[in-house]
Amino acid sequence: MQELFGKYLRRECSPAEIEALMKHFNQPENALLLKQLILEELKSTVPQTDDFTDTDIRLKQIHQRLAKSMNASDKLAKKSYRWRWIGVAASLVIVLGCTYYFMIKPEPPAVLIVGNIKSVKPGSNAATLVLANGTRILLSNARQGQLATQSGALIIKDADGSLHYESTGNSKATDYNTLSTAEGEQFTIELPDGSVVTLNAGSSLRYPASFAGLPERNVELTGEGYFDVKHNRQQPFKVKAGGQVVQDIGTQFNISNYTEELTVQTTLVQGSAQVMTTAHEATLTPGQQAVLKDKLLKTHEVNTEVFTAWKRGLFAYQDTKLDDVMRQIARWYNVKITYTDDALRNRRLSGSVSRYDEVKGILEAISYTAKVRFVVSGRTVEILPGSSSNND
Repeated sequence: MQELFGKYLRRECSPAEIEALMKHFNQPENALLLKQLILEELKSTVPQTDDFTDTDIRLKQIHQRLAKSMNASDKLAKKSYRWRWIGVAASLVIVLGCTYYFMIKPEPPAVLIVGNIKSVKPGSNAATLVLANGTRILLSNARQGQLATQSGALIIKDADGSLHYESTGNSKATDYNTLSTAEGEQFTIELPDGSVVTLNAGSSLRYPASFAGLPERNVELTGEGYFDVKHNRQQPFKVKAGGQVVQDIGTQFNISNYTEELTVQTTLVQGSAQVMTTAHEATLTPGQQAVLKDKLLKTHEVNTEVFTAWKRGLFAYQDTKLDDVMRQIARWYNVKITYTDDALRNRRLSGSVSRYDEVKGILEAISYTAKVRFVVSGRTVEILPGSSSNND
């Protein structure tokens, strides 16, 4: 979408590409990404100079340039698609343009960098595998091909960096393996039964190296994982996570079970699933989420795209507390978050941004929605109230 947005500003988009772009940015969850792209365009357009005497002229030129590009497709949009995105984008240009007007003056920046932040990078495809005998294998460093044998199954690292188990038909006593990701890591594994699990940062999955001869396929999750389960009615697949058990019925689902969170969230994307606790039970249908809090289980309808966006390489929010947002940022970029005012934790924001952008760009995009400022020093991100330019 970033590449397509650039083509749009250069008036190089085909009608089909314009339609795709407008559909994308017409979704509320993509508003933050749109702001980020417009902000980057403003930065690349405004000359970086200490001479502020011609600020009004330069700002007017920015508006004219972007508005001209947008208006060039306005008639086409109204005639063929009738999207409102043009107006929304134009409004954002004005809002962000005014914001940037204040940014280039000697006001506190949205993101202040103290020292060098080159070490603060987005997460990568990495994990640690712990075998039944305690042997630890750093998968980012491991060679492609067979890594070990457990319970008669071969453990193989694939060319794309993922892991899978291949049965040899010589199953022995069940060995349990644990796959774990640190802060700033993500990893995908295909279990012995063909089910695929993707672990988010700061997560772990404990599972048998072979399911042969077992009445059930039981695994344990801490942190967050996306499950694409290969259904087998004769051998149910169950996930134990934070005081609950999730059983698949031909299912794709996401479970968030971080110890620092107050809830365990199970979001059903496809199929059906049962969520069970010692006192409650719920059967989910696609688009439903079960929330376990203080031993009480409740279900409600959700936008699954928001809760599974991390697997598609995005941070996505829908009226989400800033504190919840920043915990995700902290896990993925492996940074510490501090607040100068605890009331800032409850600021709300909606939108989406890429998980693979530089942390400075993501924080800038968040700052204009949540009306806060950031100071990044080493691996610590301090959050402050927004300056007057942010709050206007």
